[in-house]
This record gives sequence, structure tokens and C-alpha cells, in this order.
Amino acid sequence: MSTVVIAPELQKFLEVVRAELSDLDAEEQREITDGLVADLTDLIDDQGIEALGDPVAYAAELRQAAGLVSARKQVRERVAVGIRVHAVLDAAKARCRHVLEGLPGDVDELLTSLQPAWWVVRAYIAVQSVLLSSGGWSLSPVPDDSISGALALLVVVAASVQLGRGRLWPLTRWSGSALLRVVVLAINLIAIGLVPAVAGGFENREWDNYDAGYSDGMNEATGAYAVDDAGGTLFASGLPVGNIYPYDAAGNPLVGIQLFDQHGNPIQVKGKNECVYEGPEEVLTDTSRVFFPWSDGAAQRWNVFPLPSRIQGADVAEPDPTAFTGTNRPAVSGFPFVAVPKVSLPGLLTSAATTPPKAFVPGARTEDVNLVESGC
Repeated sequence: MSTVVIAPELQKFLEVVRAELSDLDAEEQREITDGLVADLTDLIDDQGIEALGDPVAYAAELRQAAGLVSARKQVRERVAVGIRVHAVLDAAKARCRHVLEGLPGDVDELLTSLQPAWWVVRAYIAVQSVLLSSGGWSLSPVPDDSISGALALLVVVAASVQLGRGRLWPLTRWSGSALLRVVVLAINLIAIGLVPAVAGGFENREWDNYDAGYSDGMNEATGAYAVDDAGGTLFASGLPVGNIYPYDAAGNPLVGIQLFDQHGNPIQVKGKNECVYEGPEEVLTDTSRVFFPWSDGAAQRWNVFPLPSRIQGADVAEPDPTAFTGTNRPAVSGFPFVAVPKVSLPGLLTSAATTPPKAFVPGARTEDVNLVESGC
């Protein structure tokens, strides 16, 4: 078995090469250095020890030929990028301070003292912007006008202040880094850019308050429309609505029309009893008109119109379920008009259903109407 004798100069050269490749794993090192001793020994035999050259440069050539990048080089590049970012930000900060120093008064020191206030404002803008982006149109001083909105604001304010102080966990591990400085700068610029949107949200709040006040005033003055919270009672022209009488596009009365709002909720009136008048301002105290709901087979439906009614004794205030089996059966009557003017719109088709003549009692009701909770 023969022993390969390595010259001291070659041994030192190999140590430097291996040190330069120490960041690679063992398999990569073997691939690069396999046969290296024999190759360099032949090189020395042919050209002398001077042919070895710079071991660092040689290691770099080996790495490049294998298509491997030095981890240390990557670290150095990242450090260099960070230094350049710090330099750019420091230069921009210096220019801003130079401009501020040219203004009357100690503006730079004033702005520095106002930093904590900006941290709070930044958080406030962030919370209100989230509300706007989630579909809101108007903003209130307390976010969402709720306790949860106030608590969310307090949490975001605390986080914003800690970020401004450089104490926000877990960002403390990157304290002083170029990346964190860029992130904070971006947050501040975004917050400044959102100021007009937040201001617009508060302006919309003023319009909402104006519209609400205007609507309330109109309702109080004219009773244009309103709905109470208890029974869904509608009001028109300042008076409660006891029944609804629909007509089709041709102006003919309709019977059995179901009404729903834009959310699919039934538009209903709880038909209150009406006093029955014998003559002008003379009430028959022992009778009243009682309205009856329609039925879908499982429940009563107060959103189907017109509501049928009958005149019965004042001692029976509620609709009697057996009323439709007796002789005094409820009927649909009291349409305010025999017919109304025909309506149309270009390009729109209208329903073609025809109401049978026997579906309602013709003729408008002419007596006075006084809605009451029970009999008169």
C-alpha cells in the first residue's frame, strides 16, 4: 500500500480551500474536492509550487463550477442591502430636517414631541378604515357605535404606541433593522393616505343624521310612513294603516296579494278593529268591524291583502277561527276605488291575473273609520 506524500505548501493550500468551502454540507464538499489532491499534485509536478495561486480564488472557482452559492456571501449581500436602505432612509430624514430647520420656530422639535399623538391617530385611522372596507358608509366617533368597537380601538392604539416605541412584540427581534424601518414608514404613509377616506366617512355620518332628522320630522308632520316596533303597524298621512287595497297595472282590484320587503320580510299590518258608525259621528257601541288574517295552512299571514273583515259584536274583539263556517262570514270589501288609472312602463310586462268578480264585495266604504284595539 503506497502512501501519498503531500507537500507542506499543498497541505496549507488545501486547508484554506476546505475552509472556504466549510459552509457546504459534507456531500457537496466531497463532490467538489474529490480527486483534488491528485490534480494539484500533478499540477505542481508539471509547473511547480507557484502554479497553485490564491487558494481563496481557487475555492471560489470550484464553487462556481459546481453551481453553488456561498452562504456567507448571501449574508454579506443582505447586510449590504440593509446598509443601503438605512443610508437612503437616513439621507431622506436628514433632508426633511434640513427643510424643517428653515421654517420659523422649532418645527422639528414640535413634530418630535407630537409623535405619541400620531401613534394614537394612526391606530384610530386603521380601525375606522377597516370599518369602511367591510362595507360601511358612514363613521361614528366611537367605532361602530359599540363597546366592541371601543375595545378594538384600545387594543390597536396600544399596539401602535408600542410599535412607535420599538417595543411591539414580536417585532422587537428586528429592532433597528432596515426591514422594520421600511414597514413602519409604509404604515405611516398608508395611514396618511387614508385620512381623506376616514374624513369622508364622518361627513357621510352628518348626512345620515340629517336624513334621519328629516325623515323623523316628515313622519311627525305628515305621517308619510312609519313602522312601530311592537306590531309592525304602518302609518300613512299620520294615521295607522288598517288594510291595504292593491290594484294591478290595468287599474283593477286585486285580492290575495302577498307583500314582502327587500329583505324578504313580510310587509304586514295587524288589522285593528274599526268602530261601526250608524250615522255621522254616531257609533254603534255594540258592534265593530274585525279583520281576519289569511292562512298558509300552517300559520296566520297578516301580509296578504286586502284583509277580509266582518261586523260582529263588540264583545268579540279577536278574529274567530270559526267565522268562515257560519253565516256571517268575513269578506273582502271596501276598495277605495272601483278602478284606478292604468299604468305602464316601456319594455316592462305586467301581470295578467284576473280577479273574479265574486272575490270581493264591490263598492267603496264611505263611513268614518276609527281604529281601536277592541270593540267600540
